[in-house]
Amino acid sequence: LLLKSTSYLPPVFIDEMLVNGKVFYFEDEKFIQLKTKENNIEFSFASPDYNRNNQLILQYQLKGVSKDWIDLGNKRNITFNSLPHGKYTFSIRCKYKGTENWQETEYPFTFTIKTPLTKTWWFRTLVALAILLFAGLLIRNYYLRKLEKQKAALEKKQAIEKERTRIATDMHDDLGSGLTKITYLSQMALNKENAKEDLTAIKKTSTELVENMSEIIWAMKEENNSLEDLVYYIKAFALEYCASNNLNCTIHLPEQLYPRIVAGQNRRHIYLAVKEALHNVVKHANAKNVVLAASFTNQWILSIKDDGMGFDQPLTEKHIGGNGLKNIYNRIEAVRGSVQIKNNKGTELIFYIPL
Repeated sequence: LLLKSTSYLPPVFIDEMLVNGKVFYFEDEKFIQLKTKENNIEFSFASPDYNRNNQLILQYQLKGVSKDWIDLGNKRNITFNSLPHGKYTFSIRCKYKGTENWQETEYPFTFTIKTPLTKTWWFRTLVALAILLFAGLLIRNYYLRKLEKQKAALEKKQAIEKERTRIATDMHDDLGSGLTKITYLSQMALNKENAKEDLTAIKKTSTELVENMSEIIWAMKEENNSLEDLVYYIKAFALEYCASNNLNCTIHLPEQLYPRIVAGQNRRHIYLAVKEALHNVVKHANAKNVVLAASFTNQWILSIKDDGMGFDQPLTEKHIGGNGLKNIYNRIEAVRGSVQIKNNKGTELIFYIPL
């Protein structure tokens, strides 16, 4: 870059340009694009007027950093370190000592240091959009979790209400009818001189009421909600019920039971299905022996087999027999299970209950 010549000023030119300590060949380019990290710039100057070279005074200006002219004295180089990104215009002017007129460069030297990616407008826009999106997702997830909690609380409340309704229904059906029967039998006993038969019926009904109440309370308690509790509750009932009805009862259980949770209503359905099955054996099978067996794969397979008379009709219909079998089907289907009946030297009921 040559300075405008005058009758008394020699030409001054940029002899060399260093970028990050390495020579940068710009030739006659008036505009240079540098990378973001190419921000350490050094210019060296030269003048062919060797006779008065020590009389030549130089000043420089770097627009983009300062608008002032800065003396170089008799220095012939200038270094700019760690320039931030942006556009710069570098100019030189010179004069001899003792003179007043400055001669500026004819063509100022312009260069640009590229803006880093993280400071570009589009990158910042993307970051801002990403932050807004992330904040939106956080807010959305917060309200979704809040909605899930509210939904879970509502479902829990509905489950509690449903359980209360079920308990009320059970108490009305089991206890209400039993108490009504006791009241009726008591009134009859009062009107008879020999009321032994009625008193026996009252005793039997009272015992059944106590058992029904015990079953309802057992189904309500959360500490009884494991599969192991249910299996052993059924085992205890089966042994006692069969013994009181002159039936030999054999029970086959695996050594280890699956650690599964069985909800109160499901426990009650399964237990009452087994109770109904044993009641049918006592009432209709004319059997001497009954075998309960449980096995576990991906489902619970519960078998109740007796050595009684079996069924005369083919076992092709879903609901054979009376209300007892219908109740068994309904209860097992209520826990998403299925029932199979086999007629082989007696009757075998098999419950398939998903775990």
